[in-house]
Amino acid sequence: MNARADIIVLKVCCSLRGTACVLPEELLIVAENANRFYGNVRNFNSFFLIRHVCGASKMDSKARKGQVFIILLIILVIVIVLFVALPMFEAQHKSTPLVQQVFWNVNGRNVTSCYLGEEVEAHIVIKGTQEYSGSIVVKIRKDATFWLDSDYTVKTFPVNLPGGQTAELVTTFAPDEGSGGQLRGYFVEVDFLTTHSDWIMESSYPPRLKVIAITPGGNTPS
Repeated sequence: MNARADIIVLKVCCSLRGTACVLPEELLIVAENANRFYGNVRNFNSFFLIRHVCGASKMDSKARKGQVFIILLIILVIVIVLFVALPMFEAQHKSTPLVQQVFWNVNGRNVTSCYLGEEVEAHIVIKGTQEYSGSIVVKIRKDATFWLDSDYTVKTFPVNLPGGQTAELVTTFAPDEGSGGQLRGYFVEVDFLTTHSDWIMESSYPPRLKVIAITPGGNTPS
């Protein structure tokens, strides 16, 4: 473009003065200013091009970082799912022991009801269908009438039970509330932690335990 500016100036000059072409000072100033303007434009284009390339490079870098983050997040989710699912999958392939019998005992005799404050033993007889090694939780729960049931006593038993054999679990408690009103009575729940399964006593009375409240100063059940 510098050459073009000079040629244009020369042509204008020669057309005015014939062959003896001498550039007037004004045209020289115009040509010089044109050359400077062209240089500025070229520098600006070069700067813009460099910024565009650098900006694109930064955007590509950010995009790559985002992709890496998403991939790592997906891998983390997969690891967590496997960590949670594998024990549950293994537990499903293990057999839960059978609850053969559950009964209440007071002073050496089997009962279906007791008095308030008496010491009661809950006996749970289980049988292993296959080898069971792990913890079994026995809960004595309150059977609420108009509210959610709640735990009264909880005891954990470490058990190593071969297949075909039986074990008897015993837990002792003393009822602190009589049946009637907001409480129906007490029942047993058995949680097999190794196989993530549970057993709950049926809801009728019996087998659930009814507690008789004694009126103060008398022996007549209320």
